[in-house]
Amino acid sequence: AVGLAKGLRPLPYVQEVSNCLAANTYDFVPKTYWPPNSPDLNPMDYFFLGPPRATHQPTGSQHQGRPDQLHNEAGQEVGQGLVAKACSSFSARIQRVIDAEGGWIK
Repeated sequence: AVGLAKGLRPLPYVQEVSNCLAANTYDFVPKTYWPPNSPDLNPMDYFFLGPPRATHQPTGSQHQGRPDQLHNEAGQEVGQGLVAKACSSFSARIQRVIDAEGGWIK
């Protein structure tokens, strides 16, 4: 990911850039206000690239494709019926997050 060094530590300039944006922009949103990385808010990523991916996704340096390419490849492997079934639940999952005002959902 951009701004991450090996071992997933932020590169030294990331905090400096973040501080500059916070000080000089009207609508800067700090990371602490971002929505959680949740299967309810990122359903495509979690459906195609989540835990079941062990059998579908290459590991290591091979996993460097764009998310849309990865989704397309995974979608072709699982079949149209399963993809349609998963997509039909996405709006309800996102609505639960809205109803909970971003709070924890079981």
